[in-house]
Amino acid sequence: MIRSVERTGNGIVSIIPMRRAHLARVRELSVQLGYENAPSELAERFALLRRDKNHRMFVALLDGKVAGWMHVAARKLLQAEFRLEILGLVVDAGLRGRGVGRALLEHAQCYARENGFKMVSLYSGAKRLAAHRFYARCGYVHSKNSKVFVKKI
Repeated sequence: MIRSVERTGNGIVSIIPMRRAHLARVRELSVQLGYENAPSELAERFALLRRDKNHRMFVALLDGKVAGWMHVAARKLLQAEFRLEILGLVVDAGLRGRGVGRALLEHAQCYARENGFKMVSLYSGAKRLAAHRFYARCGYVHSKNSKVFVKKI
């Protein structure tokens, strides 16, 4: 599934499935989100996730170079409507405002429709105010505040 969106003056954004060859750049972009990963850890998780039919990972190419990435998964809950959840999305800080993030969101929405989902959801860290404004401009509605609890085992 490849989608191309032309942006006037900003080049062409193509969304393609993520491949192992993209992982070095994906790792660089993940650092911009605050996630440091050893290359081997990222490669291992990627290998596991790409075999899972509920997970899909995509890269956004701006004029042929990786400018961002997105990870989506089927979110199936007993208590709520099934949905496609965006588990990770990042666009290179130097390339924001050029249509890459919007193209990734549009791709998620198309993927959701094609796979029978009626909703796309995502979580965004409380401090990512610019991202919150971006999602609102793209039609996403802030639905609730929550806290994440973790226990290492």
